[in-house]
Amino acid sequence: MKKSYKELTQVLFFVTLLMTQASLAKRDQNESSGYLSNQNYNLNSQKYSTNSAHIQMVDADQPDEVFNLDFTFKTRGTEMLDDNVKGTVSATVLEFEFEWNVTNWIKAQFIGGYQFAMGNSAVIYGFESTPYTGPSVDESSFSVQTLPGLELSAGIVTTDFNPISSSFAGGGFAGFRQVYEIKKGSFVGSIKGFQVAPSSLNAANRALDDEKSPFLTIGNLNLGVENKNFKIMFGYTQFDFYGLTSASAGDSRYLGNTVIGDGNSIVFYKYKFRGQEIAARSEINFRLDDKLGISGNMTENDEADLNRNKGWMSKAYYEYNFGRYSVRPSVTRFRFEPDLIPAPFGQPGFGYLNRDGYSVELRGALKKYKLEGFVRHVTAKEVEPKAAQSDRTSLTVGLEVQYEIL
Repeated sequence: MKKSYKELTQVLFFVTLLMTQASLAKRDQNESSGYLSNQNYNLNSQKYSTNSAHIQMVDADQPDEVFNLDFTFKTRGTEMLDDNVKGTVSATVLEFEFEWNVTNWIKAQFIGGYQFAMGNSAVIYGFESTPYTGPSVDESSFSVQTLPGLELSAGIVTTDFNPISSSFAGGGFAGFRQVYEIKKGSFVGSIKGFQVAPSSLNAANRALDDEKSPFLTIGNLNLGVENKNFKIMFGYTQFDFYGLTSASAGDSRYLGNTVIGDGNSIVFYKYKFRGQEIAARSEINFRLDDKLGISGNMTENDEADLNRNKGWMSKAYYEYNFGRYSVRPSVTRFRFEPDLIPAPFGQPGFGYLNRDGYSVELRGALKKYKLEGFVRHVTAKEVEPKAAQSDRTSLTVGLEVQYEIL
């Protein structure tokens, strides 16, 4: 009996062993993954596990938002009157602001548009107030963020002495821009550098300008405090125009600068343009979102004589908001002496350089639809008498609307 029991136990052991080997062989043949196989684990498979995991590859370069596109439609009419210029001009500008975030550290940007202008203009000297129809570009560049807060740009870059208030009108110039921004709590600041080629309207004299290469370098520091109810900013700028051509001087002789030459096609700047600008702005919020603001700047050209080398501008405004609407009256007082900066880069709305006067503006907005209208009156007298300039008044009425496409 014991022998029969022992034999039965051996038979059952061998049968169990054979079944186990067959099961393992079948598993090796049918499984596409497993610890004992030559295949990788498929963590998405749920055949032999009640739990599963999903591996997703994260692209570290992918931006949060790829495209931004804003469209602005502006139209304005201006009547200008002085002894040198009489003109009534209407202009419409179609403007696009496009940003393409190629990666989260490389972007392409375009700001520009096309202006359509018509009207009548009678100018004794120069080209001021002549209706211009054609393209305009303020930015067409690639930018790279190499470090947090640091952005390097190349192409046509928007250039300014400072973003607060300036005697320099700014614009898009070919060259390079470096911007480092910092924000810690309420403290904000930035350091900006520009190396650009300023534009010139007229043809150069090759015999006189062959070895000249016009260039502008700018270094700017801005510091301030900004919170919910109060904002104050200070800025300091160093600028240097060099290699300016006779063509640039030819543009400038009718806009306020002092030039030397035969008075026809061959003229030169009497002074170089190298100096500094300081600026400040403060803004206080009242009630829900009313704003009272004051801003101003002082600019000095170290290379020009006294009483010809300084300029300043101050502005005060109050923005009153009520429901869907806002009204913003402002007054600006300015004085730009003749040889502050190259005249084509001065403030065109105030008559460029050699001007002393004021501007009064009333601006209203329908906030929900980003629709704004304004009326502006400017009185600009001469700082010193010049044959190509005279005291001026102008009146401008405008309307503009912005639409966010992307």
